[in-house]
Amino acid sequence: MPVYPRSNLRSHRATLPRVFSVLAAFALGAFALGALAPPANAEYQEDTGRPVTPGQPFGGKSQPGDWLGSYLVGGKPVFCVAFELKAPDTGEKYQPGDELRTKWGDPLPAATAANISYLLLRYGDTKDPDQAAALAHLLHSWTAAPRAGHDDLNPANDFRHIGYDAPYHLAKLPAEAREDVRELTADAEANRGPWTAAVDAPREDKVGDAGDWTITVRNAKGKGVAKVPVTVELADAKLPDGSAKTTVTTGDDGRAKIRATPAGPDPRLVAGLSAPADKPYVRFPVSVDTQRVVSTGGEKHLRVEKAAKGKNKPGQHGPGENGPGENGPGGNGPGGNGPGHHPAHEANQVPTVIPAGAPPSVVLRAGTTTSGSATGFAVTGGLALAGSALVGFVARRRTKG
Repeated sequence: MPVYPRSNLRSHRATLPRVFSVLAAFALGAFALGALAPPANAEYQEDTGRPVTPGQPFGGKSQPGDWLGSYLVGGKPVFCVAFELKAPDTGEKYQPGDELRTKWGDPLPAATAANISYLLLRYGDTKDPDQAAALAHLLHSWTAAPRAGHDDLNPANDFRHIGYDAPYHLAKLPAEAREDVRELTADAEANRGPWTAAVDAPREDKVGDAGDWTITVRNAKGKGVAKVPVTVELADAKLPDGSAKTTVTTGDDGRAKIRATPAGPDPRLVAGLSAPADKPYVRFPVSVDTQRVVSTGGEKHLRVEKAAKGKNKPGQHGPGENGPGENGPGGNGPGGNGPGHHPAHEANQVPTVIPAGAPPSVVLRAGTTTSGSATGFAVTGGLALAGSALVGFVARRRTKG
């Protein structure tokens, strides 16, 4: 045991508690950092789809198989759009990208881009393996198609330069997936965007009398789009159950009807829905040679509203009405002192673009909240900083030594 002079002994005794405190802070900081950090050995995880075996040869070698379907990244399904690049890990980091282009960097034809946006909106989160395989097949067929004058399907090409052999993969898919390829293609051709939405108010909208409001969603060809969920909010009107909010789905003709009863002089209906984005956007990986991805979220929000002037029934008087009926003195009809009747009007649609493939941590949908203890975050951050400071101190001591 070393013997210290008395003065040095006091110094060492005083230092020991501080050393233990710093070590404890470092240990807690390391624990906090470890708890927050993603797994070091994250691996890719196939989600929904079908394997194709054997896979398309490239790099001068045969391949055991190709996965046609979605992958899980951050707990959400994504689809790859850079054929044969490395599959994304479950914790893969992505950053905002640009308009989706081909694997070769060329812009997509407008119709193809619109098809992709529509299919991502409709099928991007499908749990049907044949639908997912069909969607992945179409995405690769459009984004990695062999180019005229290039030898893109040469099996000697490496993973960066190999094109997608669509006939090869289609022939190896199950019959159900092949049928879904045809159905998804036809669906996209018929219903791709841009979509439009409109609301029609009842012709006679008298306070206390129920009337039908009609919401219509049309595709780029002007035809109604079926099975579109639409959120509805009412003002100065009530639904049959007494509420003012609901969600409806369009029928085969692209229309959905809402029966509502005016409860005041200015009944109004606001409808909102997700429509295909004009162009799909891609997410770029932080790691080199990793797949670029797209996912559901390739959409824009359409909002349309309609107002109608609520009328009192004959013999009823509203606020400020002194006459015997709706056309009496001080009423809302001709010759009255109140405002005249205004025809129903429709507001402009206000689209808000949401890039396709936005990472799950960025896109927060309605009703989703994130919360946490401010004190907990402060303590965790403080411990992490203390740990980092100690690491730097030790490193400087080693350098000086």
